[in-house]
Amino acid sequence: MDFLKSLKNKILPPKEHFIEIIPRIFVFNFPSDERKQALRDNFDKLRSEYKIWNISEYAYDPLSFDRNVVDYSKPGYPNICLKDLIILCHEITHWLDADAQNLVFVHCQQNFARSAFTLICVLYFMRTNSDILAIEQQVVHTLHAELLNNHRLYLKYFQSFFYGVKLNKHPLVLKRIALSELPFIKLNKEHAENALYNSACNFKPYIQIFKDKSVLYNSYDK
Repeated sequence: MDFLKSLKNKILPPKEHFIEIIPRIFVFNFPSDERKQALRDNFDKLRSEYKIWNISEYAYDPLSFDRNVVDYSKPGYPNICLKDLIILCHEITHWLDADAQNLVFVHCQQNFARSAFTLICVLYFMRTNSDILAIEQQVVHTLHAELLNNHRLYLKYFQSFFYGVKLNKHPLVLKRIALSELPFIKLNKEHAENALYNSACNFKPYIQIFKDKSVLYNSYDK
């Protein structure tokens, strides 16, 4: 593929804001309001076209970066679903192949875990290395990230997809949730001073169910 072509006459992003994973693919911290201006200034200095893939839990106005944001924000999920992940891999690959100067930027919310997981899949999809564990070591080391157990299981799931394993199309039904221990319950000041609340403070699990970024069910309100 063309994404590893050498770069000429290019101002690369400063290392204090961006972490290079491989040539032309970078990771940066979530563009909070405090960081946006500095990030915009650095993007404006680039002599290349760029796109940002937002894989955090929060969407934001793409106008902040001249509409160069591809939104994969998934509230409540540790990572994006397999279908979206495959689409994302195709998008990034096609963007890099479209022009040898194009740059890719990825960010999640914090600690780089979701960015690391996603880019491991992207690099494996691009076949930068046939050994997905070697890619994992490279990306995790570069980002000083720590993958969740969920991410490691999902990596095996993603890898098996390339070996012809068919996806399970049957719906899954959640029948039971088991907790190892009851969480600590802390009442707010108003409730703590109310004897009625103190005497009837029973544990109730907090559950959210999302669909298309909207909350379908919230146990707190029921």
